Amino acid sequence: MKGKVMIDFFAFLVSNFPAITFPTILDPPNRINIKLMEFADIFVTALRYSAK
Repeated sequence: MKGKVMIDFFAFLVSNFPAITFPTILDPPNRINIKLMEFADIFVTALRYSAK
C-alpha cells in the first residue's frame, strides 16, 4: 500500500512538474532553486525509505 501511495505521489509530482520548474527556469531566484533541490532530496529519501 505504501508503494502505491508513493507511485501516486510521483505521478502527481510529474503532472505538476512544469508548473514548478518553468517559473524557476525563466526567472531563477536562488532561494526557489535551493528549495526545489531540498524538496527533490526529501522525495528521493522518501522513495528509498519506502523501498526498504
